[in-house]
Amino acid sequence: MATYRDVLLKTSFYKEQILKEMIKKGLPPDDKLVDEKVRNIDKFLALFDHEKIKPGTDFDVKKFNEELKLIQQDLLFLYRLMYEIAIEEYTYTKAYVDSHLKELEDLARRYKLRSQIEMESTFLGETIFFQASSFNMFNKDNETYIDLGTISVREGSRVAWLFDANNVQAQNAVMGLKNGDEITYIGAHNYISDTFQVPGSPKIKDYFFNLDEDQIVNKEFEISTEGLEPSNNKQYIIFGGLDQVLVKSGNREIPVSKDSNDVFYTEESGIIEFYIYNGTYANFSFSKQPTSKNFNGITIESLKRHHKVVMRIEDGIGFTVTTNGRIYAAREVGVIRDDKLYYPKKTDIRDFFIEENTPGNLIEYNAFLRIVNDDIDLADINSVAIKELTDMEVQLR
Repeated sequence: MATYRDVLLKTSFYKEQILKEMIKKGLPPDDKLVDEKVRNIDKFLALFDHEKIKPGTDFDVKKFNEELKLIQQDLLFLYRLMYEIAIEEYTYTKAYVDSHLKELEDLARRYKLRSQIEMESTFLGETIFFQASSFNMFNKDNETYIDLGTISVREGSRVAWLFDANNVQAQNAVMGLKNGDEITYIGAHNYISDTFQVPGSPKIKDYFFNLDEDQIVNKEFEISTEGLEPSNNKQYIIFGGLDQVLVKSGNREIPVSKDSNDVFYTEESGIIEFYIYNGTYANFSFSKQPTSKNFNGITIESLKRHHKVVMRIEDGIGFTVTTNGRIYAAREVGVIRDDKLYYPKKTDIRDFFIEENTPGNLIEYNAFLRIVNDDIDLADINSVAIKELTDMEVQLR
């Protein structure tokens, strides 16, 4: 006869309750007696079994509370079972897809390797290649070559690769990307080395949009302006609040503008955030030093196209920013729904700048690994993964 999961949970629960009752009565625990008592309980039924109450009967608070506890325990069993089932279904489905329907006996090992790589390299973007067995490899002199086949990446994206292997030093392994007669070699990614920048860039178009000063915004709203034709094939980043910074104090988000002396000033305590768009440098001056900030000193050099600045302040501050970029208080990823573009949250900001990104063309590379064998033992490769971070994802990090 099959043993159901809920029966096992109830059996454990009843055993615990019977043991507690025996100890409470001063009886020594007796496994045989406990098992006998549990066998006499119908574990296919819920713990809660309500008895009909005759009209006019006094309300029994203690019994009512005990029944509520049994209902709660039944629900906990249900939630636990549903959670376990959901996790199992998710794990099975993801492993099945990731391993490209390979043999079942190899599925568990590959999924474990894939999971480890994903957990350790989520910040590197999407996995566009993963292999954990059946490598096409050959040895020449003291080097091992592994053909990874053809990969396709977008113009302007960044590419990194990771691997797990035995008898291989990380510095002795490189990945080659061959496009025509040109070969680019990339070392395995670590926290020091950079990624490979794919030539080219996405196509970017700019739009501007303003809300009426008297318009009250309590939820997401549509962005509609001349020439803008929202598409699910494009990506939209929306900046708001030109020449403003955003002060987050408690549950409030307050846009703060420059005064007549180009000074941003607030008396609040909290966090100041803003973005520098398309700048190459930023110089700061402060009435007093922030409690903390995400840069050192008073100068930032080599800014990203979207550069986020964060400062924590106490009891207000005044500061200026000199930059050749544009300053915006907020940045959000636009939401496409029914061929319309929406700003995803309520805001007190009135002016917006929309950056429309059309992903770059696909470029194909023939990918391979080249490993120098320092050891007598040949390279033993467990898994290889190639990650791609699009230009938009780079800007949003």
